[in-house]
Amino acid sequence: MVLDNHVIESNTILGEESFCCSERSSHKNDNGNYHFDFKNEQLELLFNSLTEKQQTITTLSYGLCLKDYEIGRLLNITQQAVSKTRNLIIKRLRRSLSEKAL
Repeated sequence: MVLDNHVIESNTILGEESFCCSERSSHKNDNGNYHFDFKNEQLELLFNSLTEKQQTITTLSYGLCLKDYEIGRLLNITQQAVSKTRNLIIKRLRRSLSEKAL
């Protein structure tokens, strides 16, 4: 999936800035959860404001590059539910980043 809206300050594509598999550093913390080191502090705050389910879907999709059907199997939800949740997350992040840039 290509995220084509540019982040205002850095003139990069949202996906490149935030959810690129190769550009984010990730590791499991003591709880067994993944932790990501974000380059963008604003984005990190927005990510942390997501629900646990939204964070999980985002992490599996963009951090670990799993397909929607794979995420659905892991979380015992439909592929459509994964896609809908992921799309809502992206819209929310884009809107929040745009508002903060103004």
